[in-house]
Amino acid sequence: GRPVAEGSSETRWLEVFRRFDADGNGTLSRQEVAELLAAYADDATNAMALLDSHNVFADEKVTYDEFVVVATKIGV
Repeated sequence: GRPVAEGSSETRWLEVFRRFDADGNGTLSRQEVAELLAAYADDATNAMALLDSHNVFADEKVTYDEFVVVATKIGV
């Protein structure tokens, strides 16, 4: 993926998370994650398939902590 912000990794991840948390509820929906991947992942289709294979959307939301783990693995 491409760099998204200046500063520490934690700051960058938080900025990206907030940018795509359209409803501001502190979690990302499947649609919000799809939009984030389309913007930043090198291969959004495979990245979404990876998320599905790890049952990331079991509770229909992705928390910030889950986002950081997954984003790191898929290179967002």
